[in-house]
Amino acid sequence: MYDIIKTTPIFNSVHEEGLKRIFSEIDYKIIDYTSGETVFTEFDFNSSMGMLLKGIVEVQKIHYSGKIIILNRMSRGELLGISALFNNKNYYPVRIVAKNDCKILFISEEELLKIFEKDSTILRSYLSFISDRIYFLNKRIESFTHESIHERILCFLESEKERQNNGDEIILKYSKQELSEYLCISRASLYRVLKDLSEDGYIKWDKNKIIYLKKML
Repeated sequence: MYDIIKTTPIFNSVHEEGLKRIFSEIDYKIIDYTSGETVFTEFDFNSSMGMLLKGIVEVQKIHYSGKIIILNRMSRGELLGISALFNNKNYYPVRIVAKNDCKILFISEEELLKIFEKDSTILRSYLSFISDRIYFLNKRIESFTHESIHERILCFLESEKERQNNGDEIILKYSKQELSEYLCISRASLYRVLKDLSEDGYIKWDKNKIIYLKKML
């Protein structure tokens, strides 16, 4: 468990013995979810931070028409439920659903505050994580300001390249259909732009992987 916790953005500066001490002093719970089971809904959620110890969850937004829009996919070592923390809202902006069998560790607001009070380094990591989330959310909003589909896709690729920090390689978490819905464009338009970028020598496109060959922006 601790080897996974140490990979999270908040606890990656803490050695394993330190993590064992921290978690021996707080209350937390680990919950197993089966594929398709709901973790959080808009009106049924806990003010807790979740850490994915196993599996994949999908962050969804339900359109007024009933259509499910995929906002994100999260895997082992990632944090969820941040939007439910430290606010007075009785509404969670998205729905989180298990894509396969998952194991999630939850820490409540109260227990998180205990950790922050004892270790300012972890608090700083938490604030840095929140800042990064806001930054990339703004980048996504920026992508929707582009009227050109070509520019919208370029903005998405640049943002993912920066977020994943894998050099010139981007791993796509979505199928082409899901990515087109994520970007609010047609699947044909997405395919055409990626094909053009590939033929022009800007990227190498291979299934769920895109490799930058030269700068596009």
